[in-house]
Amino acid sequence: MQESPQPSVVAFGPEDLGAFLAATAGRAIAPLSADAIARASAGKGGMAIDLGCGAGNEVLGMLAANMPTTAVDAYEESLAMTRAAAERVGLAHLLSTTRSLLEDVPLKAGAFALVHARFSIPFVPAVRFETLWSGIQRAIQPGGILCCQLFGPNDGFIAERPSGSMNYHDAGAVRGLLSELDILHLEEVDRDGVTATGRAKHWHVHHIIAQRSAL
Repeated sequence: MQESPQPSVVAFGPEDLGAFLAATAGRAIAPLSADAIARASAGKGGMAIDLGCGAGNEVLGMLAANMPTTAVDAYEESLAMTRAAAERVGLAHLLSTTRSLLEDVPLKAGAFALVHARFSIPFVPAVRFETLWSGIQRAIQPGGILCCQLFGPNDGFIAERPSGSMNYHDAGAVRGLLSELDILHLEEVDRDGVTATGRAKHWHVHHIIAQRSAL
């Protein structure tokens, strides 16, 4: 299990974790993630990685699709919950876990049929985003799928968190970031809503499924 130190300033810290896990444990797989898993597992098979696995809800979908999956999270509580969920459904043999900040995860080139990051990438510090994004791009195998969310500048979390502790992108920048991939789904949401824990919040989110062209 790989360990990485916590940065001195984080956008999603231990104080956020307990309430988030309690609110999301056992939640159904998000529709966008289910779509991406179906697309990735319909190919010749391959491995998946979930960057920021949280309670492990989407990881279960990857395992159920017979995809050996690496679950990554900065917090052991998340990884323990994910391992327990996999054990309950008899799929722990397909799961490996890595405790790490996302931006420090070594991503092997061409290793994954699915790179999944549900609402986690925006919490990477702005100065580390480019490193992570480059690694993600390299890690997607030919024909492989990327499923993630990126935040726009109007998202309420941006103003609430310490300056530079998050990253965000407008619509033009998102399309630029996806220029090496084929866009399968790109939806921009800019509206009021609530967080997973029920707190009112303005969301500005780009929901993404993209694919690397097959050789």
